[in-house]
Amino acid sequence: MPMLKLSKHDPKKELEFEVKYQLTLTVDQRFEMMFGKDALIWTKFAREHEYFKTPLIVKRP
Repeated sequence: MPMLKLSKHDPKKELEFEVKYQLTLTVDQRFEMMFGKDALIWTKFAREHEYFKTPLIVKRP
């Protein structure tokens, strides 16, 4: 994956770089990237919020 190195923050150059990069990808590659990021975000969310933690069973005395 190419990297953009700038001496100063330049939003226009960043956007131009991103658009050029996205145009080099096929539709399948874009969807693969999108689904990969989606899975990564959901995994991080699940860990932070204990989303998939099984509920504890509390026994009464």
